[in-house]
Formats: sequence, C-alpha cells, structure tokens
Amino acid sequence: MSKFQGALDRFGRFFIEPLFPNEVVSREVSAIDSECKKNLQDDNRRLHQVQKELANASQPYSRFSVGKRKTLHDSPTARGLSLRDMVVDFFTDHYSANRMKLAVLGQDPLDTLQRWVEKIFSKVPTRGLSQNWWDMPLYTEDQLLRQTFIKPVLGGPSLELQFMYRDEARFHESHPSWYLTFLLGHKGPGSIFALVRSNGWADDLQAGNYTPCWGSGLSTIDVELTKNGLVHYRDIVGIIFRYIAIVREQPPQKWVVDEMMHICQTAFRFEQKCSPSSTVSFLAGIMQQPYSRTMLLSGPCVIRKFDPDLIRESMSYLRPDNFRLTILSSEYKIDLIAMAHCHPCLEVSNPASAHMSSSRFILAQTVLEKLGTRSDIGHAWMERNLLMIPCTNTCLMPFETPATTNISLKLYKLNMRCL
Repeated sequence: MSKFQGALDRFGRFFIEPLFPNEVVSREVSAIDSECKKNLQDDNRRLHQVQKELANASQPYSRFSVGKRKTLHDSPTARGLSLRDMVVDFFTDHYSANRMKLAVLGQDPLDTLQRWVEKIFSKVPTRGLSQNWWDMPLYTEDQLLRQTFIKPVLGGPSLELQFMYRDEARFHESHPSWYLTFLLGHKGPGSIFALVRSNGWADDLQAGNYTPCWGSGLSTIDVELTKNGLVHYRDIVGIIFRYIAIVREQPPQKWVVDEMMHICQTAFRFEQKCSPSSTVSFLAGIMQQPYSRTMLLSGPCVIRKFDPDLIRESMSYLRPDNFRLTILSSEYKIDLIAMAHCHPCLEVSNPASAHMSSSRFILAQTVLEKLGTRSDIGHAWMERNLLMIPCTNTCLMPFETPATTNISLKLYKLNMRCL
C-alpha cells in the first residue's frame, strides 16, 4: 500500500466508523477556545459576528460560528449533557454520503486514484438526508432599515451598506450580480469612488456579493472613510443610492458584460497556482454547487453569457427599503443608556450594573446617533458599542444629499468602449 493510499484510507475511516474518544473531544475544545480568544480583537470577525447576531434568528447564519469552552463544555456539563454524545448526534444527523463531496489530488494515474476512492469511500454510510436549503430571509422586515454603530478595536472609520440578496448559484453562466459590483466598485472617472475621493471623504471602496448559506445572499458596498468622510457619511450613502438609480435607469449594457468576460477569462487563464490542499478544499466546496461537472474550475470565475433579464432582476434588490447600514468608528462618545445584545463572542462590561429587560438583552455601553432628521428614534437594539435605529418609512429621505453638494455621477463609460 502506498503512503497516499494509506492516508486516503485513514481519512475515509473518519466518516465510516469515527471513534470520537473523550480525550480527543476535550483536546479539540481547548483548541477551539484558544482560536476564539485569539480572534476576540479581530475587527473583521467582530463585525461579522455582530451582523450574524442581529440577523433572522431562524437563519443558521445568525448562529455563533466558532465556540469556546463555556459554550462547548461548561454550559452543557452544567445541564448534565455529554459533549461526546452531542458530537455523535450531530454526526448522525448531518453526515451522509449523499451530502458529501470528495476531491483527490495525487501523482498516481487517475484510474488508480478512482479505484482507491471507490474502494474506501463507498463504505461511507448514506442516510438519505436532503440537501440543506434555507429559503428564508436573512433579515426580517423589522431588521431591515437599521443603522448600526460599532466601535472597532484598531480599524479606522468605515461604512458598509448591506443589501439582502438571493442565492445566485443557479445563475453561474451569467453571474448577474457581477454586473452591479463591477459598476459600483469601479474607481475611474464618473464613479462613486471618484466623487467621494475628490471630496476627501474616502480612501477606498469595494463592492461584492456572497452567499452566507444556501438559499440566501448578501450584496455589500464597503467604503473606507476619512475623518471628514465620517462626518459626511449620510452624503456618501445618498451618492451611492443616486448612482444605483442611474444604473437602474439604463438597460443592461452588453459591452460592459463583454469587458467583464474578457477580464474574467484573462484572470482565469493566468491564475496563480494554489497549494494542493487549497485546491482540493476549493473543488470539494464548488462540487456542492450546481456547476456542470466539466466547469468546476472555470464556473466560479468566468462569465459565459449576457442575460439582461437576470441583471435587471439583480438590480431590483438594491432598493432603499432592503438594506442595512453599518458605521465603524472609534470617534463616538459612549453612554450607558441603551440595551445591548450579548453574544458568546464578546464579553459584557459591568454586568453587575446591567438591568435585564429580557433574557437576551442587557444594558451596556453604546452610542446613540439619530438617522436623518426624524426626532422619534424608536426602539433600538444594541450590541456592545453598537446601535441600530429604524429609518422612516420613506427611507430615501434620511439619505438625501444636500442640494449644495456637487453631484457629477454618470454610468461608468456609458458611451465609451475602451479601457
């Protein structure tokens, strides 16, 4: 037996007859706890966890995605539960051959690799589990139209617009969302970034889409603000919505997609090689998506056709009644005046002085900021150093750019065809 064949056999045994010995489970809890502590001061992870905690509780996206000793060991033990039994139950409930994909990379002939895989992995039990799919919104109607203020550990001021979107895996031939991110994230003349940078409000702007879990998606616009940009964040949001309106007024432009096709094909052709472990990890994940088996490498990277109808549908998600606004800044003064939501990742300061209004909310340090000119702030749900406030029903009004602001937006290269 070759070394690689032996490694495949040992790997396959993890899913055929796992042991889950108590000492290994306990050791893994310690490793997870160390990783959680290491990331407590990471601004990106803190922001992501805050957004998850404030999402639809019915969505798996809202769950704590790491864990620590308190949640994985101390709390279950106090309730008389066995962690090993819980791990075994989770394995039985979620691991099934019909849900799993395998990618193998080796120097042996393909026929030999296939023979090894079939011999070893055909023994993985099939429990007939259905494919996971969560056809429910990431945010409820009450959770949209909110702005969140977060005090970062190290990061500078930034702004993020987050639109509730769809799962686009089935549209992989046209990737319609890329049309929007290509235009919104452009940095040439006539773009959002060109205008806000000329005003001294931003140092960078990025736009993108991702799928938190199967069945749903998010479209985001991130702006790295200057100190002056933080003061004018409402103006920046107004500019973004005006640009979106300009894009939506125009029919989808085929020449834009043609340029994107050329860029994607060039990037794919000259893509830098990854490590073997990264390659098989990427392919196993892609195989879970509805790509043609002959397009697993290029499918996530290349646009193959122009579909104006799907592009128009994707535009319909970038509406002023379908977004959330997040501001990261350490410039705000903090007052102990509002309710904060406590999640397992961030510890609560001053718990002794906290007044419990429900089983999920406590008082903590937060920052209040009114959205627009509306005087009644309404009910606000807080995270530590964080606040969300409902917008008015006519949610374009709070973001309207003052008439004195010089607006010079145009659709990127609408009448040009050269890079």
